[in-house]
Amino acid sequence: MLKDAIGYKSRRARDPNSFDPRAFRTADRLVEMGRRGQKTQAGYYDYRPGDRTPRFSPVVRSLMEESSLEFGVELAL
Repeated sequence: MLKDAIGYKSRRARDPNSFDPRAFRTADRLVEMGRRGQKTQAGYYDYRPGDRTPRFSPVVRSLMEESSLEFGVELAL
């Protein structure tokens, strides 16, 4: 998730018209929520303390659904 945080910071410094926000909406929201991967036990997946096994995250699913509605695209999972 470090690359997502770096990308997030980079996009905040750029002209919003220089990239397609649809491509980064979910990743940016994860960074804003502090979901930065295994170190925070939450990123695209959830992690249990001491266990690096990625687990499905209902939070991420919800963010993806919200983003797809926001941009009018069909979510295919």
